[in-house]
Amino acid sequence: MPSSPVPSIRALVVDEAAPTRQRLGRMLSELDGVIAQTCGGRAADVLRRYTDWRPHCVVFDLPAHDPQGFELLGLLRKLNPGCLVVVLTDGESDEVRRHSRHLGADHVLDKSTEFERVVDLVCALGAPS
Repeated sequence: MPSSPVPSIRALVVDEAAPTRQRLGRMLSELDGVIAQTCGGRAADVLRRYTDWRPHCVVFDLPAHDPQGFELLGLLRKLNPGCLVVVLTDGESDEVRRHSRHLGADHVLDKSTEFERVVDLVCALGAPS
């Protein structure tokens, strides 16, 4: 009896820093059942990729100094409420973390100390039904 194809988790990594997004994209792509794409931080590019590809999760670097990042975060959540949204920060304040959660982030992680947790969070998604 032929086996059925393994469902894939689509993960979109958004970060202005190419080395970070490439590293995280590779880490996620190495997981069984995960397909990762990466995108720079330009809002128009992110929005286009997000709406075209409909990922199951987004790992989103949120520069605190860029109010457009908060707007984009809120918009991504509204477009797909079921998508797991993980925000990476550079040790931002509790206020930035609270605001990120208020706008729809499921998890807010410090890039310098919690980077590896992204893999655990994506693995916990399991295969979508």
